Amino acid sequence: MTLKSLEYFKKLAELQHFTKAANELHISQPSLSYAISELEKDLGVPLFDRKDKKITLNYYGEAFLSYVNQSLSILDEGLNFVKHIISNPKSKNISMGYIQSLSSSIIPPFIEEFYKNPLNKNIKFSFTQKDNNELIKIFLDRKLDIIFCVDAVKGAISQAIGEQELCFVVSKEHYLCKKENIKLKDLENENFLLINPGTNLRKTIDKNFKRLKFNPKVTLELGQCSNILIYVEKNLGISIVPKVDIMSHPLSDKLQIINVKNLDLKRTIYVNWFPSKNENLTLKYIKNFIEDFFLK
Repeated sequence: MTLKSLEYFKKLAELQHFTKAANELHISQPSLSYAISELEKDLGVPLFDRKDKKITLNYYGEAFLSYVNQSLSILDEGLNFVKHIISNPKSKNISMGYIQSLSSSIIPPFIEEFYKNPLNKNIKFSFTQKDNNELIKIFLDRKLDIIFCVDAVKGAISQAIGEQELCFVVSKEHYLCKKENIKLKDLENENFLLINPGTNLRKTIDKNFKRLKFNPKVTLELGQCSNILIYVEKNLGISIVPKVDIMSHPLSDKLQIINVKNLDLKRTIYVNWFPSKNENLTLKYIKNFIEDFFLK
């Protein structure tokens, strides 16, 4: 099976006439017949029903054609992109935003893998790190091409690329560090240090607490998880933050993750971009790379 044989099959399926297809392909009819015959041998099934001198695409042919069209389309995109890179050697810049808790988990391995391909060396990223709500606002103002956040943005193309674990955390000086089989009701009298209301993280926390009919005693609210962890380390209370924020914090060796029985908190991470009929090839290439890296 060769690329040429697929192109020949596509044209023959379109015209369903050997002579016309051969003429448009600028090859002889015997060459076309041979190529289709070899393709059918490779597949082990006929792709056309033949009666007298007429041919008709059959069930196998129709099924195979959809995949051939997709494959040839992807190859065309690849060829066009390589030509685009060669003919435009100057750096291409893509603006990408993400929330802080992804800065040490999802983004670095993605960028590392992207630049393993020498063809990508002229593609540059400008990064913006903001909290979830502010990031979405900038994105909706069309100032960012792609964002990684914890919301599927309305009006954008959104795809879930993974989940982020949320953990209860205390100071290593806190008595809960030595307690086993902790239940949520054991935390009724604890001081909670939480992210500000209205943020995605706080909405996730509040939603789960409401579901479990638990009313935390909130004594401090701040806008950044990194700042909250400073107060947690001072043993002023308990908090719930993404696990990655705990592990990457400068005070991580003085913090302790505690497991609360029958409570598994997670939130979904999304990549968002706007649909476009006339988007540039570089941006389209990066979108395809993101899908391959995170979703396949």
